Amino acid sequence: MTFAATGGVRLFNNDLDLKNDASFGARLGIQVSDRWGVILDFVASHPIRRSTGQEAPIDALRALARANILTGRIRPYAIAGVGGILFFFSDAGDAAEGSMTFGGGVDFRIARRLFTYLEGSTDIYRADGVVYTPTGVVYQTQPRKTETLGTISIGIGAEF
Repeated sequence: MTFAATGGVRLFNNDLDLKNDASFGARLGIQVSDRWGVILDFVASHPIRRSTGQEAPIDALRALARANILTGRIRPYAIAGVGGILFFFSDAGDAAEGSMTFGGGVDFRIARRLFTYLEGSTDIYRADGVVYTPTGVVYQTQPRKTETLGTISIGIGAEF
């Protein structure tokens, strides 16, 4: 089993009108073999909406499969999985969307049971486009479309 704390940056699609923001989170994983693992990952961020200046906490919970490309002290890997994203808007209606995640990274063994990692991932989800007035009233709705959120993370973890 592995546990890791993570921090980084969350990159938002321009359609959301949110500033890119710092992110933080944690993950719990099970290494099934030298090559395969599963991870339960939580990432949170609190970006500011450009047009209103209001905070919009955005949390993601993801179940990921991990495939190690190499199994030595430096291990590049690929990840893929599914999850959900919660949008807590103070200036618009809240939303929750299912997502698919794809990405990759590299981890480095600091000691026998201690590691650090750098990872990039993209969450892909479908959402209704809604335009709100400055007071939070629905002004216009748009057809569903595919949106993305990017995350670049660095973390430190331990194996048990």
